[in-house]
Amino acid sequence: MALNDLPQQGMSLVPTMELRDYLEIIRKWRTMIILFAVIAVVTSGIFSFFVIPPVYETKAVLMVTRPAQNNQSRPANQQGLESVVGTVSSLPEMTVNTYVGQITAPVVLKRVIKKLQLDPVLYTPESLAGMIAVEAVKDTNLIEIKVQHNDPKLAANIANTLADEFLAFISENSEAQMAKSVEFLQQQRQNVEQELTTATESLKQFNAKPRGVELLQKEVEKRTADLTQYQSQLTLAGVELQQLQAARAQLEARLAQTPPTITVKQMLPPEAIAALQARQSGPATGAEGQEVPLPAIPVEQLTVPVEEVNAAYVSLQQSLAEKEAAVADKEAEITGLTQIIAEVQKGLEELQAELTTKATEQARLQRQVTQLEEAEALLAEKVTETRVAQSVNLGEVSLLLAAPAQVPNAPVKPNKKLNLAVAGAVGLVVAVGLALLLEYLDNTVKEPEDLERRLGLPLLGTIPEVGSRLK
Repeated sequence: MALNDLPQQGMSLVPTMELRDYLEIIRKWRTMIILFAVIAVVTSGIFSFFVIPPVYETKAVLMVTRPAQNNQSRPANQQGLESVVGTVSSLPEMTVNTYVGQITAPVVLKRVIKKLQLDPVLYTPESLAGMIAVEAVKDTNLIEIKVQHNDPKLAANIANTLADEFLAFISENSEAQMAKSVEFLQQQRQNVEQELTTATESLKQFNAKPRGVELLQKEVEKRTADLTQYQSQLTLAGVELQQLQAARAQLEARLAQTPPTITVKQMLPPEAIAALQARQSGPATGAEGQEVPLPAIPVEQLTVPVEEVNAAYVSLQQSLAEKEAAVADKEAEITGLTQIIAEVQKGLEELQAELTTKATEQARLQRQVTQLEEAEALLAEKVTETRVAQSVNLGEVSLLLAAPAQVPNAPVKPNKKLNLAVAGAVGLVVAVGLALLLEYLDNTVKEPEDLERRLGLPLLGTIPEVGSRLK
């Protein structure tokens, strides 16, 4: 009896499913569910044990023994030629991640294929890279090279050969790089030596020219000493001129106070005195012819005032003339010294300008020679260091095969237990889902309980089906 044949009474015929209903469905379809699960497990077992080839995994471990240096530890002012040459002549600094990225490089994988004589059609660098997994172990300087292959022995050979070939690849690359560095540094050294020879010859020719720096320095020193001496003489002459001018001023003051002439009393000549006495006494003989004595004349009458040149005035004039001559001579001396000093200063300035120009040029040439000498010495040192670095096997120095790969005993794929468990779980899920779907699509009533569950009404009775025999 189908539910569609039941009378519609405004009731919902949508069943309300409970947990026990689901359990009932599972119990009802248990045979199909178990059968599906068994088929899934058996199918998975057949594929896992007989169809899917086993995959073996092995790994080789490399240890980085030469970690990269921290560039920040270098002085901030280490620039220029030394840092550039140091970069060229030093071994390449490689980090763990750099090694990890280079291990699976196509050129390295080609070396592995050639070394193991693998079929180039089946084994290409791309296909071989798909079998290899390289990773750095966290917080260590170890690198793991994992290889998966159906052949356990070949997997171990690939891992070990890859490690060996990578070490050889690193060594060959570093050797080739150092060879190029040596060639480059030698070429640069030859160029620097040529430049040094040219610069040295230029410096020699410059120093051999007349009026060189040393001669100019001596001339400047001599001119400077002369200038100092002349300036001292000028200072002394100025002091002496001031003294002469002061003395002249004093003489002029004294001369202004001294009269040019003075009045003196001078005795009359004897003839005048005799005439004066004669006038005062009369005849000189008496009556009897005797001489009459002359009368005495006062001294005041015997002298007359006379103006004559003042000797002190004349002396002062002579002294003043001498001082003026001395002042004139000193002024002439000062004028001459001033002119000489001006000429010496001008010549000194010209010498200093010439000395500065030539000293600057000499310093430039000397600095160029010094720089080239330092560069030549540095390049020679770096050539030696680079040759030493070239002889270093960087692969063996920076990397070490810490643990070679071993032939694995058990495959890692397929995981048979996991496959069986997953297949069984998938079979159960599919079977249960199919059972629920079939139950949902089945709209017939097979038991009285189904009708009560669907209609939510109690069952009052059942009407048996009347067969054709009753007719």
